[in-house]
Amino acid sequence: MVEANAVGLHGEYSSQTILTSLLQKSEDTWKRTRQRTHSSAMKEANEKHLAALKSVAKYLDDRRIDPLELFPGWKIKEKIINLEKDISDSKKKMDDKTIQKRKVEEIEPSNKLNSLDIERPRVTAILVSPKVTVLQEQKTATNVDGRSSYMIRWQ
Repeated sequence: MVEANAVGLHGEYSSQTILTSLLQKSEDTWKRTRQRTHSSAMKEANEKHLAALKSVAKYLDDRRIDPLELFPGWKIKEKIINLEKDISDSKKKMDDKTIQKRKVEEIEPSNKLNSLDIERPRVTAILVSPKVTVLQEQKTATNVDGRSSYMIRWQ
């Protein structure tokens, strides 16, 4: 209501009208965002709606006005309690998912192939033909003798 007094709206509109408008806009935005079902968007919407409800509750408490008298259908305090519970529950779920994901990532690396193994398969001795083995032995022998290793011998 500080904003209403600063802008000069307090005289034109009643506190109830301004607060009702704030609550309705906050709830409409909150409901639209919850339909998207993104956990981060829902968390943010819950926190914003909770802040709006708390600010209205604080305004009413500061002026010693009973919220049920001014807003009989809103049940502001119950909504605050429920939103706080929803926020803490969603935080616990997100933390649990993070912990489970870390556990899976710790287990999986032993089961995964190294990316280098996939990119560059190694030739095993079984797959090498006898002619290639002979050529490799000849090449090694020429290096020991000091001759050029680029010498090609055909069989």
